[in-house]
Amino acid sequence: MASISLGLRVEMALYSIVDIETTGSRPGPNTITEVAVIVTDGYEVKSRYETLLRPTGPIPVFVQRLTGITNEMTEDAPEFSEIAEELMELLKDTIFVAHNVNFDYSFLKSEFAAAGLDWRSQRLCTVKMTRHFYPGLGKYNLGFLCNYFEIDNQAAHRAMGDCEATFKIFGSIVERFGESAVEAFYKKQNKAVNMPQSLRPDLIKSIPTSTGIYYFRNASGRPIYIGKAVNLAARVRSHFNSGADSARKQAFIRDIAEIDFELCGNGLVAAILEDREIKKYRPLHNKAQREIITTLGIFPYTDGKGMQRLAIETLKKGGYSVVQFYSQSAAKAWLHHFATKFNVPPKQLGLPSLWSPTSDDLPESLNLHRDFRLAASAKSELIFKGKGRTEDEMTWVRWIAHESVTVCFVDRWGQQDDLDSIWENGQIVGLNATLEAILDNAAQWPHKWGVQVAEIKRTAESGS
Repeated sequence: MASISLGLRVEMALYSIVDIETTGSRPGPNTITEVAVIVTDGYEVKSRYETLLRPTGPIPVFVQRLTGITNEMTEDAPEFSEIAEELMELLKDTIFVAHNVNFDYSFLKSEFAAAGLDWRSQRLCTVKMTRHFYPGLGKYNLGFLCNYFEIDNQAAHRAMGDCEATFKIFGSIVERFGESAVEAFYKKQNKAVNMPQSLRPDLIKSIPTSTGIYYFRNASGRPIYIGKAVNLAARVRSHFNSGADSARKQAFIRDIAEIDFELCGNGLVAAILEDREIKKYRPLHNKAQREIITTLGIFPYTDGKGMQRLAIETLKKGGYSVVQFYSQSAAKAWLHHFATKFNVPPKQLGLPSLWSPTSDDLPESLNLHRDFRLAASAKSELIFKGKGRTEDEMTWVRWIAHESVTVCFVDRWGQQDDLDSIWENGQIVGLNATLEAILDNAAQWPHKWGVQVAEIKRTAESGS
């Protein structure tokens, strides 16, 4: 590759091309096993750095197979805290460049924070760059782009191998389209906004355009507002770009000292994790975010003539029903299914005749309440699939109605049929009325939430 001069007339003149390998896809529970950095000024490589790192836990088998990095290889490697200051000095005053940059950036930010260091950097993403300069390729993962640019990456899924490949892709874009085009792209991606004085100017530049949740924190680090967005950068900016604001809004903005985010991949996962975090932290400015959710239940009773019946009723606060719904249509759909399964005349369920003029002439069910208890004890299970936080990831969401929801981030190219392993490595989120209503809505209109319904089944016999 010919020598290149990026010529970006910005604050920083050096660029750190970075790649990491990790024990999983979420910073915090998972940690870095290898890091590689190539520092360049656009003309030549100034320095290289790479090292294995000892993670805080064992490396999963599927990660070992993917990267070739084993527990034995990292046993005598340094922990991140041991190299944190050296790495921070290397990255200092550079623009951070990576493929799916927010993935690498979020892990390093988490690791630096765990080591007691506050690190931030301006960023460039080679995925976004190739999408911009080479639209219509269809795929933009590193392996595909290496084939497209004829880059021989013999150490794929190792930090320095992927770092070298990213560096060559970066250079190829500059070489073909020129310094001014890359400069224009950089400025567009790092467009400044009017931020409150309490925030550092570079904070807004750390927010990606991806789908996820964001945190506004006060000076003590406590979340004062948590939100979700399909485009995090645009949504965060909207808080500071509105017109005439009330005194309350101005006071809210003045309290914001820090902004953090978590990538989610799609709208459903963002809604689930936003709800979990709001329930966990109870942020001051999220008080009016949720409308009161109307919960409906189905109740058995016997009428004055001794006929067994079922009825849909609104649950009072603190009320309970063995089956609960968040819309009349969902409750009636359950009763329709029940009537078909157990051959019950609609009049016993408070429903109109739906199938034939003689359906109300069916014999009265003498065991209606027994059959209802049987059907209600069957827990419905729904599985959603959607985009992940990177090109190489997807999300699975498992919802067992009224019991639990599990969110999983899965390697798109890895094994997909070991469901037990997938669920074991997922995040279990506690259910509540708000979350059940979100999931119920996603089941009816999955595309609205950026997912597909992958599978519907019952954990007990219920006629599905």
